[in-house]
Amino acid sequence: MQELVLTARSNLVAKYGEGVIGALERILGRGAGGGPERQLLFIDDERYVRPLGVAPVRSIEPEAIKRLLDRLDASLDRRGELPVHYCILGGDDIVPFYRLPNPTLDGDEIVLSDNPYASRDDEFLVPERSLGRLPDGVLSGSGAGDPRRWLAVIEQSLGPVETRCPASTDRAEAFGCSASVWKDSSRVVFSVIGEPDDLRISPPLTRENFSPTWLAARRWLYFNLHGLPDRPGWYGQAAPDDPPEYPAYPCLIDPTQIGRASGAVIASEACYGANVVGEDHATSLALAFLDAGARGFVGSTATSYGPARPPPSEADLLVAGFLRWASAGMSLGQAFLRAKVEFAETMLERQGFLDADDRKTLLEFVLFADPIFVVSSD
Repeated sequence: MQELVLTARSNLVAKYGEGVIGALERILGRGAGGGPERQLLFIDDERYVRPLGVAPVRSIEPEAIKRLLDRLDASLDRRGELPVHYCILGGDDIVPFYRLPNPTLDGDEIVLSDNPYASRDDEFLVPERSLGRLPDGVLSGSGAGDPRRWLAVIEQSLGPVETRCPASTDRAEAFGCSASVWKDSSRVVFSVIGEPDDLRISPPLTRENFSPTWLAARRWLYFNLHGLPDRPGWYGQAAPDDPPEYPAYPCLIDPTQIGRASGAVIASEACYGANVVGEDHATSLALAFLDAGARGFVGSTATSYGPARPPPSEADLLVAGFLRWASAGMSLGQAFLRAKVEFAETMLERQGFLDADDRKTLLEFVLFADPIFVVSSD
């Protein structure tokens, strides 16, 4: 089996109504029993879980879901059908993120993470599974919500080939933007996918002189900007040697400026860049990019760390690794997995241990994508 696609039927029905189940089955072309390449699995539905040799979860809790995944792996491995990739459908209110203790002393009470789902044991700093998630947004108002925007994201990612957003074959490869204070380190990361001198810097770049057309028809979008837990935008920061007239923390981009991002893969080092809990496409840049046709988003659910100058470490090192492997033709899920493994190996080699910032970096970065997707190298 190439891919196991998992979600929670009861939470989907409570949020969107029964119609969403048929829509997912139509998009994936699978009913109960699945198919040889991709298996749709409602983790709380006997008809889907029992044929795979295990029992469904009784409660939609992270620990129960991880136990189910581990049992599924054991059952499918005995059949010679161990999945290569795993894709979670839904945000925190469908398939919840893990709430993990924060290893650092910053202000984050917890770290939202998918790392335990991607791990085959209880040591989940460094995962073993190629795993991604296609999150939906929070609903406004009461009653059953409208899943059409989210279903469109799923169809462009998981549906029949003719319905998916391809990576353009006629595009400038990459766009990148960094806060001025981090520009030296960011240029090292951006050099994996583009020319370092093409990296745009904020300030002087601000929301007022930012053009959404810069994002169109790009394979890769890289951002090393500030993010805040209660605001939708990302912000630059002036460096100590910048002209005094530069704004200290200018807003550079928010969800209203996305336009189209068909087929693009986004890597963001912004704090809270992948925090989608309680958000929708109008308040989260991660959800806005997926809504605009992006095929992948890598970001942090909490406060992230990175150096002002090379060599890369923390978020810089992890994101550079992901971009390197994904741009070399590896699937997004395998590239993300490989980047985390190499991150841990590099930091252990450098300092002999993983410090608190390293551990948090491994936990907080998540992949929003179909993990099987490979960016075209045309």
